[in-house]
Parts: sequence; structure tokens; C-alpha cells
Amino acid sequence: KATSRSGDNSIPTGQKGKNEFMKVKVSDIPETGIVHKLSSEHAWVRQILVRAFPEENVEGSAVKGTLHVSCVEKNVGISGSVHVVLHPSCDRCLENFDFTYDVPIIMNLSPLYESEGSRQRTLSKGDEIELIPEDLDFKFYGDDEFDLGDLVREELVLSLPVKFVCSEDCRGLCAACGANMNVAPCACQKGVDAKSSE
Repeated sequence: KATSRSGDNSIPTGQKGKNEFMKVKVSDIPETGIVHKLSSEHAWVRQILVRAFPEENVEGSAVKGTLHVSCVEKNVGISGSVHVVLHPSCDRCLENFDFTYDVPIIMNLSPLYESEGSRQRTLSKGDEIELIPEDLDFKFYGDDEFDLGDLVREELVLSLPVKFVCSEDCRGLCAACGANMNVAPCACQKGVDAKSSE
């Protein structure tokens, strides 16, 4: 169970196992909601970095933001924004650089059941679900809880660019000798910069 001081839950105290980030029990969410302050000082937030960016240089990277979690009749709303600082390697020149981006978080969660009036029925684990159009605007949770960190990780990954490029003017590496053509003109007469070959 996460504790709350006037709705502010900056430091999560929920039990965090090996395969979970930050479990939130829906029945424990107060009427005023819960405010989660995301900071890289928290272990569960650092796990978001490690799992969301396994191939990137996460040392020195950071995540910060604020999320508000509210609940009305078992339907959960999560809103806020997350600021991310990464140090990936450029896909052209392979040099590490600072990359920052902001991710708005707006999502709705509903309990795992069929939502058409009289057909409401709680589903047991393993049941297959035939989604109706209204369901596409929601994510689902089961057993009265959801993993906030896992939801945040998913949004961060979906917001990543297809390629990391340190600069639109990056000339990349010489295709013949591998020299970084941003540093100095390549002496290789067959030098072809990565940008022109894309």
C-alpha cells in the first residue's frame, strides 16, 4: 500500500519485487487521488530507465516528472508529464550526446471485465477478451492493482525516435575508413559520409 500525505506520494513504499516497478492498489487510492513525484533518486524510477533503455547509456541519465492518479468507480485516470534525459550514441557518428524529451502522460484504466451493461462479468486470469470499440481508449488492470512504473516505461519507449542523431548536420563516419567526419575532413579519397549515404 502506498502512503499519502495530503495526496502527495513522492516516495513510494509499496512492496517492489524483482518483476515489478511500483504496484498501486486501486482500492487504496483516496478520493483526492495520489500525486507521484518521479525522481531518479527513487529505485523504482531508476528501474524504469534500465528496462526502458537497455541498449542506451543510462549512466547519468535521468527521469523526473509528476503524475496524478485518481479513481472514480474503479476507473483509474493517470495524467501528468515526464522529462527524460538520456546519453545515447548517435546512429551516424557513434558518439554519445545529450538527448532530452518530454512525454505527456494521459491514460485511463478499467477493471478487466466486459463493459456492456448487463453483460458485466469479472474475468478470471487467462480468459480471452473480445474488445469492443470503447475498450480501445482504455488499458486494463486485474486483481485490484496495476504497475505504475510499467505503464510509464511503456509510454517512454513508444515516444522514442526511430534513430538517435546528435545533430541534423552530423556527417557520420567515413564509409571507407571509419573516421568521424565531424572532427576533420576525411583524408580517404573514397570517403563517403554516412549522411549522404542514407
